[in-house]
Amino acid sequence: MAITRPSGEQLRFESTNTGSHVLDTYLENAEIGGRNLTDLLSELFDTSGNVNPNIFQFRINSTTYKLQVRIGNFVLPNAGWVDVPDGTFFRPTGNYQVGFDYVIHDLFNYNDNLYMVTVAHTSGAIPDSSTSFVAVSGGTGKVPATSTQLAGQVGKFLTVNSAQTGYELTSFTDSNVFYGFSQASNGLAVNEVGLQEVLADGALVQSLINLVNGTTDPLVTDGFWDLTFTVSGVPYKYFDADTSGNAAADNDDLQAFANIINGTTTSGNYYSAWVSTIRPYLINNKTTRSYDTMVIPASAGSNYELFSKVRDTTAVSIDPDVYATWFLANGNTQVAVTNNKLVVTI
Repeated sequence: MAITRPSGEQLRFESTNTGSHVLDTYLENAEIGGRNLTDLLSELFDTSGNVNPNIFQFRINSTTYKLQVRIGNFVLPNAGWVDVPDGTFFRPTGNYQVGFDYVIHDLFNYNDNLYMVTVAHTSGAIPDSSTSFVAVSGGTGKVPATSTQLAGQVGKFLTVNSAQTGYELTSFTDSNVFYGFSQASNGLAVNEVGLQEVLADGALVQSLINLVNGTTDPLVTDGFWDLTFTVSGVPYKYFDADTSGNAAADNDDLQAFANIINGTTTSGNYYSAWVSTIRPYLINNKTTRSYDTMVIPASAGSNYELFSKVRDTTAVSIDPDVYATWFLANGNTQVAVTNNKLVVTI
């Protein structure tokens, strides 16, 4: 064990850990910074012998946004501070920069959204929001900023609400609707996948109603409903939506056809014929049989165009403040706001 004993004129301290020491020298060496042991210990412990919690201080440097620490008592407010390694907190870096060395907790703006970096990295051409970023808050447009937010949403309507504070995705039952988007002049050009027109399925339902009721319309007169498709070698007419083989259209056919148009029915022999034969026939013969000019009469003096015009061929820049809804066609899954316009990259 350690002992203290006289040795000549000096007291010596015999330590079992560090050997023999002249006691005066040993105690003087403990007076770090010229301060006596009582002074040093009073910084570490309070009068009750408990660790003094006030000796540790932390701050965020307002210039570098680094987390800093200092230990002890200081008279000057900016003395003694040292950076904590990898301790940057919420450093604003402005707009997204390519080739920039981002560190964890950095903040940047991209397409009117504020993002926080969660993994230190050197940035590429565009942010990789699926692995490295978290959207903190939205900007003026309030629409999805990246393809990740729209993954698996093909065939749905994207709607920005009237207050411009958020968006929602609404299912659309017929994914064959012929809407398409392309990028033009930093805006959104509306194209119907080369057709420039979209088939109005509601007009077809009205035409079948007319056929069941014995009313003529251009499509009935053209003989469209009397065309046939085959199932296992058996022919059925286009109006025979319940594939009963009946010679004339009836209400059962009408209900079965309406169920396909509204999305209730998504399988079966007639559904397969609708997708692979009947609807393509209308599309392919749009011009040659003048389907694009046919107007289907309905009750109370109203009517439906079989092919309805959606936009002309001029590219249209769509501003979210003016238009509220867009359809997400195949491939159109990169949606963002740029210069206050909704932009789709295909």
